[in-house]
Amino acid sequence: MVICMKTTIVLPDGLAEQAKNYAAEHDCTFTALVVDGLHLILRQPPEPELTTLPTFSGGRTLVDIADKDAVWDAFDAGARLATADAGFARFQHLRWFNPLQTA
Repeated sequence: MVICMKTTIVLPDGLAEQAKNYAAEHDCTFTALVVDGLHLILRQPPEPELTTLPTFSGGRTLVDIADKDAVWDAFDAGARLATADAGFARFQHLRWFNPLQTA
């Protein structure tokens, strides 16, 4: 059993007129148009809330990213620091590979 509820909605004159014309052109009732529109809106998943990402001051720039050699030097320095740390001892056999560098 379908239960229907009558209700009154207040629409701006221009919008109500456009909706009535659209319904007439598409051979449907004004009520059907409103029902279909509500179904479309309610069927959409809610938009996720955007969270603000944390920011920090990293201090001075350590590497000029436009200088490829400087970037790779920084990677190499990081690798040396990582292998010096006892927690990274198991990675000592790994080497940084620079695909742009020729042998």
